[in-house]
Order: sequence, then C-alpha cells, then structure tokens
Amino acid sequence: LILYRLKKKGYEMLYSPEIFVYHQRRKSLSSMMEQFFRYGRGRGQMTRIHPLSAPWFTLLPSLFLIYLASLFFFNHSAYIVPLVVYLFLDVASSVLISAINKEPAAIFLLPFLFPLVHLSYGLGFLVGLII
Repeated sequence: LILYRLKKKGYEMLYSPEIFVYHQRRKSLSSMMEQFFRYGRGRGQMTRIHPLSAPWFTLLPSLFLIYLASLFFFNHSAYIVPLVVYLFLDVASSVLISAINKEPAAIFLLPFLFPLVHLSYGLGFLVGLII
C-alpha cells in the first residue's frame, strides 16, 4: 500500500543490485500454501481499496480458480481447452526450470506445486476482495 501511494504521488522507485530481500522458505506444503494465500489476500485487499493498483496478471490465478469451479457446470468439450493449455504450460515450465537449475528431480515436483501456488494465491485474492 505504501509503495502504491508513493508512486501515485510521483516518487520514483529505483533498483539497486546491492539490496536483497530474504524470503523465508516454508517447511511444509501447507505452510507454503498458507503463505501464498496470504500474498493473494493482501493483493486482493489492496485491489479492493485501490482497484487500479493491480496489474492484470495478478487476476489470473483467481480467474483460473473460477474457471475450474465452472467446469462442473459446463460440459462442452471446447470448454476444457484452457485447462489443457494450463497443464501444458505447467509441465513445460517445470521442465524448463528443472533444466535451468540442473535439478532433474524437480520435474516430478513442480507440476504439482505450481497449481497449488496458483490456486492458493487465487483463493486468497478472492477472499481479500470480499473481506
């Protein structure tokens, strides 16, 4: 919220390669999902207060979550295309990241983690918009 307000008042944000941010890694899958839920909830709250502060891509996890829920109501075969595209991108990203980081075992873990992160963030975003 403070960065948005400063930027809105005309302050310039600068990049410094000497500055780093430490992110604490979560010890369990549930705590990681909770972390991303909180990230999404915070972005949702910010968007509720300042609607123009949200870049378009921050809406995608919530829209995808709504889309997944709507699959129970629509039975047309073309309606599943976005899910197939998502799964393809999920696997392709997992392979690419595993190769870049030289972690072949990650290929088996990342395709499951990415959807959990996206859905946790998306649900948090929706909750933040409402509450």
